Amino acid sequence: MAVAYFQYGLDPSERGPGSSTTLYDQSTPPQAVGSDFSSHTLTATLSGLVPGAIYHVRLVATNSAGTTFGQDQTFATARAAAPPPPVLGKTVDAQPVSGTVFIRTVSGVFVRLTGAQQIPTGAVVDALHGTLKITTALPRGTSGAIDAAAKGKKPKPGGTQSGNFGGAIFKITQARTGLATLSLLEGAFNGAPSYTVCKAHTAADATVASSRTLQLLKASAHGKFRTSGRYSAATVRGTIWTIADRCDGTLTHDITDSVAVTDFVHHRTIVLHAGQSYLARKP
Repeated sequence: MAVAYFQYGLDPSERGPGSSTTLYDQSTPPQAVGSDFSSHTLTATLSGLVPGAIYHVRLVATNSAGTTFGQDQTFATARAAAPPPPVLGKTVDAQPVSGTVFIRTVSGVFVRLTGAQQIPTGAVVDALHGTLKITTALPRGTSGAIDAAAKGKKPKPGGTQSGNFGGAIFKITQARTGLATLSLLEGAFNGAPSYTVCKAHTAADATVASSRTLQLLKASAHGKFRTSGRYSAATVRGTIWTIADRCDGTLTHDITDSVAVTDFVHHRTIVLHAGQSYLARKP
């Protein structure tokens, strides 16, 4: 009696860091196809696929004489429909802007963000080599949708806020007040930015190593957003700014408008204006 099944897997270009390097890392249940020499049609339904992505698939047949593999074939999944509005404190909408962005799934692997989709708060984003737009909900009673106000439109209570973020690995959370926080993460996967490199230098090069940047998050947003590093956090209402975790501390640079920096080490808040920077030094 012969059995056959499909092996399939996401194209390597769609996989993020730490993902399996096995091309065919999933398979369908085996189906009996008899022991004759006739042609048989084999079908299988796949679920849980990444939308707007490329997959590889091949047919595998086996009997008492051995196993044979069909040729590699590819297929593309359909683009996902537009996501529903984000839910305050529970979900955010994410959309790629440029480069390559990966989202960590519930199974712990990173897959490419191929289009607009909704992700849960607490999700981890790898935007080291790309930029994405994040849209979050605002609580009812908020003085309008900040996005709408920025465009000169009449705001509606309980709307949304959005911003573009890239250049780092971070986790996004949101408080019931509407404040969305992007927290820089270290050691998210093998080879990811980590403070362990700061301990690997000798005294001779300590001065140069101390200012080494591990990762730098570039941000441009309208609304209640905060970016947080190891030693400080920057809170804005709408501006362009960067925050970098370095071996010697967390550096915030304000490009336009103003930003409030909370120094976790010295327990104080400093307001920066356009062109100013602040380094919350490592204790």
